[in-house]
Parts: sequence; structure tokens; C-alpha cells
Amino acid sequence: MTTVIPWNEICDTLKPLDGGGEGEIYSCTWQGRDLVLKISEIEVQLYEIIKEIDAVVPRVGITETPWGPAVLMEKASSVASSPRSKEDMLAVFGALRQLHARGWIHGDVHPGNILLWHDMVVLSDFGLATPEGHTVRGRPPARYASPWQLRAGPAVPAMDLYSWVLTSCHLVSGMVCWRGMAEPAIIFRKDSDPVPPEAPWLGEHLTVIPPDPDVSWARGVLDTIFGHVPSF
Repeated sequence: MTTVIPWNEICDTLKPLDGGGEGEIYSCTWQGRDLVLKISEIEVQLYEIIKEIDAVVPRVGITETPWGPAVLMEKASSVASSPRSKEDMLAVFGALRQLHARGWIHGDVHPGNILLWHDMVVLSDFGLATPEGHTVRGRPPARYASPWQLRAGPAVPAMDLYSWVLTSCHLVSGMVCWRGMAEPAIIFRKDSDPVPPEAPWLGEHLTVIPPDPDVSWARGVLDTIFGHVPSF
């Protein structure tokens, strides 16, 4: 059941936060709890679906602000400052699989949207989520976006999984693919070659993505990445 939080119980506690991704984002307090409020119609629409998924930022409730519907969630922090484990990235993979099983594509998988809640790595920012088969509503930064997403094609799970592979590579090793290249140059390069020049060994995982891969596929990706970590 969705918890509806009266606007007048939180409106006086709002403070703007930077880096809100898709949708305005604020810190706030409700019943003595420090929370994050995000104004996002799509995240309110997906509230019950997201609550059923493991390894996402926990949802607390929804509210109606003067600027539109909003979701309230627990506070989480960035994970980008320290290397992540296989189990961390498998948790993110599992969250994506659960979302895909419910007919939705995240559409914005990149290191900035992988956060840490207490000791658990979680997926965040569903502001670009799109029903499978519909035209994508946006994309992550070009270096993490699949060529199909850059062409604004229909939303399919492979888009998120391509982004997950490159995000995992970055968070495990610190490696930034297509380093030093501007977004237009990356987009042009990806139109003919989806594999980063710094990591040709990722080719088999980026060029052929199964329609419904299981955890063994994800472990294979991570084994490949960890097998090359010492060379960075």
C-alpha cells in the first residue's frame, strides 16, 4: 500500500539538493526522519513497482507538491569514490532484471546513479524509465549509453545491460572508457563500434547481449573485468 504524506507535514523542511538527475530533488524531514524528496511523475507512477525491487533506494511515500507529484525516499550517498565488488554489481544487475521482468527499462544506468544506502549498493534515479518497446525518453552520458539508445530507438533490456557492463567496469576498476573524448565524438565512434578502445576484451559482452541473460552471464562479465583490473 502506498503511503501518502501530506504536503503540509514536510513543506517547511525542504532544502534544495544539487545533482538531482531527472527531476527536482530536495532534502526534507518527516516524522523525525531525514529523507529525500524528488519531484517526478514517472517515479510516482512506478512507486509500487520500485518498492518490490531489491537493491534500489528504499521508498517511504509520495506527496503532491505545488510543482507536481513527488516521491520520498531514504538518503543514499555516492559509491564512485571506492572500488566495488562483484556482489555489489550483481545486486545492481538483479535490480535491473527485476525491473525488466515488470516491463520497464531504466534508461539511465551510469556510475552516478549507483548509490550506497547504509552498506548496500543500490540503483537510483528512475526518472527516464520507459515501458519496454516505447521510444526511449532520454539516455545516460554517451560513454555509458548503448548505440541503440543513442539512436533513440525503442526501449529494450539490452540498453540497460550495455550500460551496466560499462558502469561495472568503471566502478570496479576506476577505468573511464573513451577517456578524453567529447560526447559528439563518442556518439560518432559508437555508431560503428560499440566497444571502447581501452577495453577491447569487453567486446563479446557489448556486441552480443542475450535478450534475457541470467546471473551466470553477469558473473561472466564481471570475471572478465576483474581479470583485467591489475593492468589498469
